[in-house]
Amino acid sequence: MERAIQSSRKRNKVSDRNQNMPSIDRLSVLPDEVICHILSFLPTWLSVKTSILARRWRFLWAHVPNLDFDFNNEEDDYLFRLKMSFPGIVNRVLSLHRVQSLNSFSLFHMCTSIDDSREFQTCIATVIERNVRKLDLALTVELPQCFLTCKTLVDLRIYDGVTFPSSGAISLPSLKKLCLESLICDVDLPHLISGCPVLEELLIEGPLINLECCDISSPTLKRLTINFPCASSELEPDYWVEINAPSLRYLKVDDCPYGHISISPITSLIEADISLPSDDLFPRCVLEFLDSLCSVKCLNLSCSYEFPDLGVAGSHVRFDNLTKLELYADWRFLKKFIESADHLEVLIIREDYQNAKNWMEPMEERFRVYSLVLVSYSATFGLSGFRNLNTVVNPETTIFNMERARQSSRKRNKVSDGEQNMASIDRLSVLPDEVICHILSFLPTKLSVATSILARRWRFLWAHVPNLDFNFEDDGYPRHLRRSFSSIVNRVMSLHKVQSLNAFRLVCIDDGRDDYEFRTCIVTAIERNVQILDLALTVQLPQCFLTCKTLVDLRIWGCIGFPSSGTISLPSLKKLCFHSLECEVDLPCLISGCPVLEELFIDGTPNFGSCDISSPTLKRLTIDFRFYSYEFNNIDYMVKINAPSLTYLDVCHCSYEHISILSINSLIEADIRLNTLPSNDFYARCVLKFLDSLCKVKFLKLSSYEFSDLEVAGSYVRFDNLTKLELAVDWRFLTKFLESADHLEVLIIHEGYMNSKNWMEPMEERCACLLHSLRTVRIDGFRCTEQSFNMVRYILRNAQVLKRMEIRCQRRGVGLKGKFDLKEKFDALRRISLFHRGSKECELDFC
Repeated sequence: MERAIQSSRKRNKVSDRNQNMPSIDRLSVLPDEVICHILSFLPTWLSVKTSILARRWRFLWAHVPNLDFDFNNEEDDYLFRLKMSFPGIVNRVLSLHRVQSLNSFSLFHMCTSIDDSREFQTCIATVIERNVRKLDLALTVELPQCFLTCKTLVDLRIYDGVTFPSSGAISLPSLKKLCLESLICDVDLPHLISGCPVLEELLIEGPLINLECCDISSPTLKRLTINFPCASSELEPDYWVEINAPSLRYLKVDDCPYGHISISPITSLIEADISLPSDDLFPRCVLEFLDSLCSVKCLNLSCSYEFPDLGVAGSHVRFDNLTKLELYADWRFLKKFIESADHLEVLIIREDYQNAKNWMEPMEERFRVYSLVLVSYSATFGLSGFRNLNTVVNPETTIFNMERARQSSRKRNKVSDGEQNMASIDRLSVLPDEVICHILSFLPTKLSVATSILARRWRFLWAHVPNLDFNFEDDGYPRHLRRSFSSIVNRVMSLHKVQSLNAFRLVCIDDGRDDYEFRTCIVTAIERNVQILDLALTVQLPQCFLTCKTLVDLRIWGCIGFPSSGTISLPSLKKLCFHSLECEVDLPCLISGCPVLEELFIDGTPNFGSCDISSPTLKRLTIDFRFYSYEFNNIDYMVKINAPSLTYLDVCHCSYEHISILSINSLIEADIRLNTLPSNDFYARCVLKFLDSLCKVKFLKLSSYEFSDLEVAGSYVRFDNLTKLELAVDWRFLTKFLESADHLEVLIIHEGYMNSKNWMEPMEERCACLLHSLRTVRIDGFRCTEQSFNMVRYILRNAQVLKRMEIRCQRRGVGLKGKFDLKEKFDALRRISLFHRGSKECELDFC
């Protein structure tokens, strides 16, 4: 009966005419959610192509939660010629896409131009606004500022030319996986990791060579992969990788120069995959690194070269948790682990010509491997001495590189010609006028005016932009227009509609022929309530400038002249900058007319006469006389500073016999750079007097060249508020501050050839800061001279509460040889390690 039923279900053959009928569309009977889920596994260009199948399919792709663009397939020459339109393709797709919460967004485009980079940056900002969870980028672009505070991002993968914003706080509260592969731009890795409070997995491929110290510190990190395919000789001597991840469970380190890596002990570590490089010059560092993994349970160790003549069994660290060991390395490591891993259960050995010739039997008194139950070996091998050996197997030794397989799966097919020719949508025009004007305010006026040809709506949008920026030193201006700059500015100002200007910038270094026309433009800007005024041209400022009520920020360059008479009243001015002025300025009168001035910057030596800087509201002051110190020969010239509210002071290369400052109780930070002119006894006393006037400062940075005649011990002024000191000066200043700064906590010393030869121990047997407060000391550019060792010995011996001392050898060599000698560096570390330490908690970091 069953066969009869089955035979009854058979149908007659379809006639030839009926065989040409289209097949049934079984996908279309599925719900939209299921179809979108299926399309999410395809590249975006394939899912978009389904829109031609039927009317129902026309916009189904717009509801797919994944977007995947790969423009790196260059097999088709025509496709390669159309790459300038790729940002338009992405913009077109994003404008039609309807999903407001993206699951993933992938974008691969290696040959990115500057214009494409800006458009791709806008695309990335759009997907961040759509709450993207997974971001995969491989192109030359700077990530937008909003990336730093993306709340939904869970998985981030960055390749090659992607750069991070140069400033801004990082807050990625949902990020769990971070991959950085072959980056060629600067990355502040510690700052990035600190902004990821739930980070669980980190992959770094290729050294982050732009960092002096790659600090990987995260309390939540569980998986870490580091692949540095380079030799120790290719890295800077100061380059260092520090790993501090107490929750780490999996660690993979591939070809990392182990002389540049340190890891804190990790008790939670379960699995480690370590590949030793073939050119490591410091085998002791390799052994110390392996010993730091003593808590691991499963260890895979590989090294394809013969290890240098070094007794690896000399280490007595025990691997009590190790249960599985896989070795493709020198067999002296096998002896080491047999003697130190008492609970080893599984041993896998892979043999080659280099690593099999150094076998030595373990010492019997150290041989306590009673738990070994499985041995895997790639060749015939006699085994003895294992009391609980149950199985011997010969597995295949071919290991597939799963990571490469996953990367190859990311490759996408070529985009069809029809999609490449899709017209890009004008997404800007759908924005409100206020938003467009805000965007145009970041462009020079020349470019914002050029947008008037885009469409009828854009014709006068530039006239409502609150910023005007004219820079006629730009090569973009044709030569035939350079004689009519003032007429260009007047024409723009006459058509401009904004009555309250945010910023007005005018740069035109000429001979002053257009003085009247430019002065008229400045008058117009002042009448329109300008807030930021930036001028670099040859012109006499109009009289109305002296009474501008709205001016907040003023920046003056070059040959600008101030009105010779008139009352100055700038009630809103908070920031004032002078750059290389060549005309006379009555600075005291000008400052007195700025009742809310907070920041003053003076670059160069303008004709101030007596430079009297007196303001009760001034908070930040910068004086930079770097290129003009020789002009202070006139003994009548004097710079007087009276700013009781000052919190920041920066003085660069000022002749200190011509400067005086009243004591400032509010001063928090000071950066003082002494000039490099030949010093004498009088000048040295002036410098000390100036420094003593800063006795209330909390953070002080002091730098200079050698002082030939200097007696710093004669000063008895105390620096009771000083907690952080950074010195790049003659070491006699170090003696002065150790004796006078009782609450010093952080000391940073930049050592140089000239300033390190004048070390003298303080007159007091023990300074107060060494007894009670000094906790951190960092020495950069350590030269390994006898004076350097004496200074380090003194601090280590007398600092009773010191927590950490970091010593960084100079980049271009140790000692005076000019070559980096690893043996000399090791000898210096051994010598310093033997110095007596007054603090038992002091940690020494030397590299």
